[in-house]
Amino acid sequence: AASVEQKRLVHGAVIIDIAGISVSVLRHLHYLKEFASMMNTVFPDIAQTIAIVNAPAVFTQIWRVVSILLYPATRKKVQILGTDFLAALQERVDVDVASLPRFLGGSLRDDELPPALQVPVGAGRGVDLRLGGVA
Repeated sequence: AASVEQKRLVHGAVIIDIAGISVSVLRHLHYLKEFASMMNTVFPDIAQTIAIVNAPAVFTQIWRVVSILLYPATRKKVQILGTDFLAALQERVDVDVASLPRFLGGSLRDDELPPALQVPVGAGRGVDLRLGGVA
């Protein structure tokens, strides 16, 4: 929306919260490959930075597998941050922490967040998208 409004490509920061991820996610490597393909296709152009927050220690093992699926241009934009990430987001990613939702340490209430687009009826039917395969 900002790019259309300003009539130029506006780069942004992508923040991915991976709290609770475990090595069992590697059982779903085919989904990770699809996710990496989307990251390689879309994010090198629109994302200035991709910040992965709430990364548990086990994520280093997962990153060894996932990072080789990403193009070097995409991989260079990724910053892996642990649970104490707010200062790093402000300093290195140039994110206004106040603009984040409360669950990420910001001050926005859920009703102040931009609405998400509706997921089409039947999207993902028959596909288990649960990370770790556990409901």
